Amino acid sequence: MAKKFAVVIRKGGSGKTTTTTNLAAGLSQNGSRVLMVDIDSQANATKGVGLVLDDLQYTLNDVFAGRVTSVRDAIVTNDFGLHVLPGHRDLSQTEQGMVGNPDSTYSALLAADRVIIPVAAESFTDDGLAAAMAMIGRVQQRSNPQLTVDGILFTKTDRTQFKEVLSDDLAASYAALIYPFDVPRGTHINHANTLGMPLVLYMPNHPAAIEYNKLVERIRNNG
Repeated sequence: MAKKFAVVIRKGGSGKTTTTTNLAAGLSQNGSRVLMVDIDSQANATKGVGLVLDDLQYTLNDVFAGRVTSVRDAIVTNDFGLHVLPGHRDLSQTEQGMVGNPDSTYSALLAADRVIIPVAAESFTDDGLAAAMAMIGRVQQRSNPQLTVDGILFTKTDRTQFKEVLSDDLAASYAALIYPFDVPRGTHINHANTLGMPLVLYMPNHPAAIEYNKLVERIRNNG
């Protein structure tokens, strides 16, 4: 049975795109059938798996605007076999024309079964996480009661005292939701993103790739 995961947090720089592309690529390479849907108007996840926006015939923007007869028409397969419903730089404008003032994060939660929340080990992290949890709660109450939080993933971690204090602070409220692994910082992560090749494929022995593969295995084993 298909499962729909949303990777969400409003705070920028938390690793949403990198988490999404590495999870999607890792699952695909391990034999799972995966469709990665990029609902970000910056389309960074689309670019992060090697697709060039100007080369695409259709994107999610065309789906919302009614320019395709089927969603399938906009799905493409990239060079390493991942199925993608691409984002587009005009996506937010199209949504605004349709429904006024959309919140793509909220829309993702409406469609999802489970949520992964990437949390950068930086200042004000607890504010961003609290806002994400509040939005998830609203969606559960109003529209999608089956929605659950699969886990909170620490990203951009190091072994400084700040990371440990941050972990302890968040654990006080969210202990049961924090994954038992975290993704360390690494310059190769940005380099892989620039190349359009998720780190789990570009450098599978990198410490961050190893941690992302732990997330892949958790998702595979837990269905």
